[in-house]
Amino acid sequence: MKNSNKIMLLLLSVLLPMGFTGCSDDDEIPAVDNSTELEIGVESLRVKIGAENKTALDIKQGNGEYSVFALDESIAKAYVEDGEVVVEGVSNGETLIVVSDKGGFYRKLPVYIYITDVLTLEKSEVELITKLGHVGTFETHVVLGNGGYTVKSDNPAVSAIITEEGEVTISAKSKPEAYTATLTITDWTALSATVKVSVSATTKAFTEEELAVIKADGTRRYYLDGKSDSYMSWGTSINSENENGDVIYGWQYYTYSLYKLSFKGGKTVGKKTEGLFNAKGGLGTYNESIDLEIIQNDGTNVWGIFTFTKDEVLHYGYFCDKK
Repeated sequence: MKNSNKIMLLLLSVLLPMGFTGCSDDDEIPAVDNSTELEIGVESLRVKIGAENKTALDIKQGNGEYSVFALDESIAKAYVEDGEVVVEGVSNGETLIVVSDKGGFYRKLPVYIYITDVLTLEKSEVELITKLGHVGTFETHVVLGNGGYTVKSDNPAVSAIITEEGEVTISAKSKPEAYTATLTITDWTALSATVKVSVSATTKAFTEEELAVIKADGTRRYYLDGKSDSYMSWGTSINSENENGDVIYGWQYYTYSLYKLSFKGGKTVGKKTEGLFNAKGGLGTYNESIDLEIIQNDGTNVWGIFTFTKDEVLHYGYFCDKK
């Protein structure tokens, strides 16, 4: 069989210089006699991987004594069984088979070998909650598919990328109002499935785990949106309480940089009133009313967190300083 395959390949390379690019009348090698033309009833063939899924080729017309081979036997096997031309899928991909009969006619046919008939996803619905105005991500994956994946979103506010292995990363920025998007994932065989993405905002700045980390560290520090101003270590400490009951914390470096928090209600644990935040320098310029809460007071240090919303974005900060 291997020798006959080599002979047929040599013959085809001479008589079909246009290559194996499709299935048309031009793919026929004229017979040397008046034999019936070889006619296949399909333009391509899809076959699922596995011997149990082998598929017989629909030959509408021919002269019998068929021979067949696949150009890439790592993808498909093609052979004659009980007088029929049979194609068996070996691995995911596409190749060509070449069929001939005793009349001297040849036909080539694209075959597509695939893994599954149904594209299966880990999740059909995803809920993405982020701090207001912040980008969040969510990861999911294709459970079963045929590779060669693409993903498209019907809402430009939600983006997604997908790897060849089917790992999907979804990204979106929350807004004051919740919104949705539908992602369509498609594989190379044109199978598709959808994921509905719901995006909403939260004004809760810290998780319980994050609060635990903040409270475990007694280092004097002031943060905003996860960043600290480098001038803090050079600045003058602000830690006072005036006759109006305002507690004031922070620091100032001449006229260049400032980070100042003020609030009423003392330094005991709990939510405070009339919170104000003033800042300028590396962290930006702010003069904002804030929601502030003292989350820990161990008699030596005080830890506090605060939030405010500006231009539909949640800003959040925390501090630790001497009582």
